[in-house]
Amino acid sequence: HDEAAPADGSDLPEYYQLAEDWLQDNIDAEVTELYLMKRYNLTKSQLSTLLARGISEGWVERKQGYGWRFLPVAKTKAALEHIFSFRMVIEPMAILEPTFNAPQEKIDEIRRELEMLLDNGIERLSPKQLQLAGYRFHETVIAFSNNPFFEISLRNVNRMRMLMDYRIMDDRSRYYAEVKDHLRLLGLIESGQRIEASYMMKQHLAVALENKKMRRISAEI
Repeated sequence: HDEAAPADGSDLPEYYQLAEDWLQDNIDAEVTELYLMKRYNLTKSQLSTLLARGISEGWVERKQGYGWRFLPVAKTKAALEHIFSFRMVIEPMAILEPTFNAPQEKIDEIRRELEMLLDNGIERLSPKQLQLAGYRFHETVIAFSNNPFFEISLRNVNRMRMLMDYRIMDDRSRYYAEVKDHLRLLGLIESGQRIEASYMMKQHLAVALENKKMRRISAEI
């Protein structure tokens, strides 16, 4: 039961604190377990849970021999821009792939989730759950390309983004515009307007990047 507890992240404030300390250069890249237990007042078991989550999200690794290392994934403004410029290439192009196919039942499933978010989910869900819902939409759309390399690439990039997104998930109001965009995109895909959907995806990602840069700057001031 303990292993499943932190799934949505709402009960692991120390995880966000560690991520924030790493992003702000308040902590060294290589540390010992004892140092982390003391700094964040954690038991060995709690620290293991926290580090396991960092490993699964791609920014923590065990050093050979002794201690832990934090990786500089998506840590800088340049890294954020690289991630989004890469996404602006692969996500719109995936929609134009000749093998692209969006089954109606999958479209209906995504639409139900998006409508739930607009209905009350944006206010009700934890920041982590909202973050994963956004990732799930983009990963599902890219999977419609039926080209596994598109999907694998986006999943890897999203793992790196998670860390950077933690500090800017407190503004729930921005999710409304994002979810409405996702619904419009889904409508274009459903009606076979793939060129329009591809163009809209590029615009959607460009706006998301600008918003993230603005929120990141405000988080740093």
